[in-house]
Amino acid sequence: MALVQQAAQLGDVVATYTTATLYAAGYINGQKDQTTAYTMIKRAADAGHIDAAYRSGIYLMNGIGTRKDNRAAYAAFQSAAERGHLYATIMAWDMLNSGNGVRQNWDEAYRLSRVVAAQGEVYGAVMAASSLLQGKRPQDHEDEVLYWVDLALRNGDTNIRNSVGPMREKVVAAFRKANAPPQYVPRVYRACPMKTVCLVDHYSGARQCTTNKDYWHDCDG
Repeated sequence: MALVQQAAQLGDVVATYTTATLYAAGYINGQKDQTTAYTMIKRAADAGHIDAAYRSGIYLMNGIGTRKDNRAAYAAFQSAAERGHLYATIMAWDMLNSGNGVRQNWDEAYRLSRVVAAQGEVYGAVMAASSLLQGKRPQDHEDEVLYWVDLALRNGDTNIRNSVGPMREKVVAAFRKANAPPQYVPRVYRACPMKTVCLVDHYSGARQCTTNKDYWHDCDG
């Protein structure tokens, strides 16, 4: 642990996140120190660590080691979701769904869910279908909704099948067709890649990184 802490002091991002989890679990001082844990988690998140970004959202949402801030929590979840973090996507999607900390936005919910749906995650398929159904003119997306719903029914566990099954019945009753065409596959959704840029202070040697979308690609956003 001493070596990991030393690496964290030297600015290693993985060591910083690891040390944060040790503080949170109470392994360093014999008792849990969530304030120090959050400070280090935030530092690792700012340097581009995807799990740290997700965990900082959890801390901010629940007011653990820092002031509760749902708007900042959503921003943290979104930054990890942009890079395909499943649990961060679920949290961001839920906040978009409820309007908690962010304005309700089904286009954004769909965009984030497609990132993980494209990875084959069943929850991504469920979230993508639900986003389209609650957005504007769901009838325009019949084939895609049915495609994601059936994928969830095929590959999901019992809980998913039990919740998606009744939803499919309502969808079919409202739509003009009962199934997507056999050859139908949703168009490839190209999420813009994330680009991390790091700067090192000439005098202190401190390293500060920012991660943002790199729009210089043929991507959807």
